[in-house]
Amino acid sequence: MKSIVVIAAILINGSCFAQTNNCHDMSRRFFSDRLPEVREFFRKSGRFRLDRVNVSPGFDCGDTADFLFEAKPEFNNPGFHWIVELTKSTGKMVIIDGI
Repeated sequence: MKSIVVIAAILINGSCFAQTNNCHDMSRRFFSDRLPEVREFFRKSGRFRLDRVNVSPGFDCGDTADFLFEAKPEFNNPGFHWIVELTKSTGKMVIIDGI
């Protein structure tokens, strides 16, 4: 139940952020084109096993794009969600850990 509240808070805050910073939902095409490299980056980070996470598109904010990683329900605990932020111009990625 806690994870549902945390995810809802992220989505609500993300939605407000998106509206104030010209962000919009990531396109399915961009998501599928970049997903392999983002998954590989996450795998190399050693945060969590890829077979135990769901990945979904986040927001596209022009210069950056966010990919949402969340542990599957059977492995989920508080904090088992991450955002991989991709800087489009450089391809640089960073992982933002969940709370």
